[in-house]
Amino acid sequence: MDDEIFIRPYQISLKLVGAWPGCAKLSGFFFVTGWSSILLFFALWNTTEVYENLDFLVDNLVNVIAVVVGLLKLTTLRVKRSIFLFRTLMTILNKMLEDWQTMKMIEEFKAMTDNFERSKWICKSIVMLYNSLILTFLLKPAISYMNDSVEHREYLAPVSFPKFMDAKQSPMYEIITAGEIVTTFLCLNSHALIEGLLASSVLHACSKVDAVRQEIVKFSDVCRTQSGDKMLKLTAIRRLVNVHVNCDEFSENVENIFTVISFFHISLLTLMQVLSGYMFILNLEEGGEILQTLHHGLIIIVILVSCGYYCIAGEYLTNQNELLNVEIYNCFWTEFPVPQQKAIKFILAKSQRPVRLTFGKFDQLNLLCLTKIIKTSFSYLSLVRQVH
Repeated sequence: MDDEIFIRPYQISLKLVGAWPGCAKLSGFFFVTGWSSILLFFALWNTTEVYENLDFLVDNLVNVIAVVVGLLKLTTLRVKRSIFLFRTLMTILNKMLEDWQTMKMIEEFKAMTDNFERSKWICKSIVMLYNSLILTFLLKPAISYMNDSVEHREYLAPVSFPKFMDAKQSPMYEIITAGEIVTTFLCLNSHALIEGLLASSVLHACSKVDAVRQEIVKFSDVCRTQSGDKMLKLTAIRRLVNVHVNCDEFSENVENIFTVISFFHISLLTLMQVLSGYMFILNLEEGGEILQTLHHGLIIIVILVSCGYYCIAGEYLTNQNELLNVEIYNCFWTEFPVPQQKAIKFILAKSQRPVRLTFGKFDQLNLLCLTKIIKTSFSYLSLVRQVH
């Protein structure tokens, strides 16, 4: 049943980093974080050499932030010291597996299948979006390698090495460039992995909301047509309560995981967007390299789309839970016998606080939050340009 939860690349990636039920090995996780940390060290070394030049410093920080955010998101998701989040992730994955194995109703199967198809399309789009950046990283060093002298060769991202190490000579240059390519691939796909997990989790939560709606209809029919069968009513209300509680718990688990990840993602990538925006405008004004302009322009687009994606996911999950609350209220529960009315009142009371994805518990992720992100980015961009 694994194929109904994630597309194959996501399953393989989660198993490699030990974030899949039954796969606790950390070798893949340590490889990704260790390899990225090595190149991050040399990128940070470069910042100490170019800190007096704002343009070079900004260009370097764009790449540093991207790697740092990827490491933070992956570490938050996997490291067992954040034991609560790791257990919550395992709970979500196990629950998704269990739901596919135990589903019986045709309507439930259709809802889960439709949402899986949506998540599959979103996951593939996310992978393509992030990996499209790799091309803009590769073009500049490839052209430099073919046309420029050894001293003027360029790397994918600005890095510095000890003076005794002639990093521009072959084969050292080729080895370093290959290492940067691997790091870029791992970093970008770690972002894609987390975003794909968000899509699959939110859409599965919406499938559970649909299951609750179906149970509401069945319970309403039982209460209005089977007035004398107490056991049938009791069974129906128990089933409705269980399905609603499971839906609520699953949505809360999704919120608990992604409130931390979204904080790192939005706060740091907003800063990265400001820096890339500065470089993009600077290249346009001063007639900079076309590849560099294209690179930073694509980074701005990717960050806007990814931040908007978090906000849209939060908006969608909140709307689904709020619509469920309205549907419970509008199920003609005032026509039910008194014991069933009391049960519905308890469900309504629990539904008064719909689950919301939040930005580190500070703000709700929705379209209004996306507007705030864009306004904040423009404000900081104006500040950076004034400094320049």
